[in-house]
Amino acid sequence: SLTDEAYLNTVKESLLAMLTPTQRQYLHLRNEMGLSLDEIAEVTGSPKTSVKTTISAARRLMLEHLRKDL
Repeated sequence: SLTDEAYLNTVKESLLAMLTPTQRQYLHLRNEMGLSLDEIAEVTGSPKTSVKTTISAARRLMLEHLRKDL
C-alpha cells in the first residue's frame, strides 16, 4: 500500500507525463524553481504571453484529467 506522499508523487508524475516537454519545463521553472513569468520568458527566450498561455493550458489539462479520475 502506498503512503499518501508516494501516492501523490505517483499522481503528479502521471499528470506531468501527459504534458509536452515545454509545458513540463515551464511548470518546473514556475512551481519548483519559483521563477516569475518574466524570468521564465527570459530564461527560455519565449514571449511572456506564450509562457503564460502554455502554463495555463498545462494546468487546465491536468485539472481536467484529475476531475475525470475522481
